[in-house]
Amino acid sequence: MLTRRAYGMADIEMADRVERAVRRHAGHRYRLRHDPTWLVLYPDPVELPAHGWKLHVSARVATFPALVDRLVPVLLDWGCAFKLARSTRVLTRLNDGHRSPGTAGKAFTVYPAADRVREVGLGLAALLHGEQGPRVPSDRAVDPTAPVYYRYGPFAWSWGADANGRPVTLVHGPDGALATPRYRQPPWPTDPFTGGTAGDAVLAGRYRVVDGLLGSGRGTVYRAVDERDGAAVVVKQARARVDEHDVRLRLRNERRVLVALDGVPGVPRFVDHFRYGPDEFLVVGDAGAGNLADDVARAGRYPDRAGDGRTLARLGGRLARILAELHDRGVVVHDLTPRTVAVDGDRVTLVDFGLAAFDGVELPGGTPGYAPARQRRGDPPRDTDDLYALGMVLLFACFGTHPVPLGTDRDAPRRQALATIRQYAGDARTGVLAAVVDLLGDDAGRARAAARALATGAPVRSSA
Repeated sequence: MLTRRAYGMADIEMADRVERAVRRHAGHRYRLRHDPTWLVLYPDPVELPAHGWKLHVSARVATFPALVDRLVPVLLDWGCAFKLARSTRVLTRLNDGHRSPGTAGKAFTVYPAADRVREVGLGLAALLHGEQGPRVPSDRAVDPTAPVYYRYGPFAWSWGADANGRPVTLVHGPDGALATPRYRQPPWPTDPFTGGTAGDAVLAGRYRVVDGLLGSGRGTVYRAVDERDGAAVVVKQARARVDEHDVRLRLRNERRVLVALDGVPGVPRFVDHFRYGPDEFLVVGDAGAGNLADDVARAGRYPDRAGDGRTLARLGGRLARILAELHDRGVVVHDLTPRTVAVDGDRVTLVDFGLAAFDGVELPGGTPGYAPARQRRGDPPRDTDDLYALGMVLLFACFGTHPVPLGTDRDAPRRQALATIRQYAGDARTGVLAAVVDLLGDDAGRARAAARALATGAPVRSSA
C-alpha cells in the first residue's frame, strides 16, 4: 500500500505483500514479526543458532518491491529464516552509506541451515544474475555478477564492549574465540564458497590481506602483503553506487596524481589499480603504522619548542617541504588533515589524494575545519588552500583538538584558531605559531613566506 512520500518517490510498505505470500505458501509454517526496520520470518518450529554463515541480498530502492514479490516465495519454499526491510523508505535509509555504513545494501538477510549455506547462496546468485544493488560493506560476494553476499556473524545478538567502552555485538566461537562485526572470518569456520579459513583473503590473486585499517559505507582500507615481492601495501576500496559523486572517481583521481608524483619524498608509491565486480581498488605502498591523529592520541601533543626529536617545528618542516614539492609539480592536495598525514617514527607521508587538484581536474569536497572558507565555497584551487590546512594540522598537533565548524559560518574555524593562539602565546608570537598565524591569514604572500620558513627552519615572527 502507498503511504507517505520519501526522497521524491512513494514509500511502499512490504508487510501486506509478505503476508499474502505466507498465506499462499503450502509448505513450512512461518511466524512473521515486525519491528520499525525489519519484517522477520521464521519457519515454525525452527530455532536459529547463536551465530553462523548468513547471506545478504542487495537491492536498489526502485527495484525492491519487484524483488520482494520474486524472492519471498522462493525463500519460503526453501524453508529459510530471513528478514527484509519493511518499506522502500527504510531501504533508502539503509542504503545511503552515511547514517549507518554497516547496513548499506542489506535489503534481505537470509539465515540458511549450516549444511545449506552454499546451496542457498549459489541458488540466489543464479536467480538474481545480472541484477544490481549497492555493495554490502561487511561481506564477500558469492558471485560478482549478482547482488548476493555472505559473512559469518551473529544470528542472536550478544552485547559487550570494545577497548574504548563502546557497545558492540559479540560472537563467541566453539573454542571461545571472539568474532568482530567487520568482515574478518573467525578462526573456526571454513568458508562455504572458497573452502578457505581465516587469513586466506587474497585480493586480485596477489595481495594477501593482513588487517582492516578503516571501514565505511564508501569502502574499506586494508593493510596487505604483495605476494610477488613481499612488500607491505595498503589497498583502498571504492564501492560502486554509494556516494552521490561516486567515490570511484576519487580513486581514479588519486591514481593519476600518484603517477604524476612518482618518486616525490613523502608521497606513497603507486602499485596497482584493479576492479572486482563494480568496485575499484587502489594499491599503494604502506606508509606506516598510523596517522597523526593516532600519534597524538598515543604519544601526546607535539611540544612547541626548538630542538631535535618529536617537536612541532620538525613536523611542520617535514610537511612544508612535502607541500612545496607538490605545489612545484602543480598539485593541490585539498584534503590535508591529521588523518591524511601518516606518521611512522621520523617518517611523515601524505596518504590521500582523492580530492587533489591537478592538470585542470578537481573534485568537490574538503574536510570542514581544515579546508578554508574559499575551498568550501567551491572557489578555484590555490596552493594557499593547502597552507591553510597545514596551519590547522599544526594547531591540532600542538593542542590536540580539531577545529570545530559552526553552522554556515565557514570562516569560524579560522577565527577560533587565531583566538586560541592569541590566548596561548599573546601578541609576541615567534616560531611555529607565528608561521601558523600567517598560514591562516588572508595575505597569500605572507602564507607562502611562512611555509618557506618552516621548510628551511628560518625564524618567523608574525605581525598579524
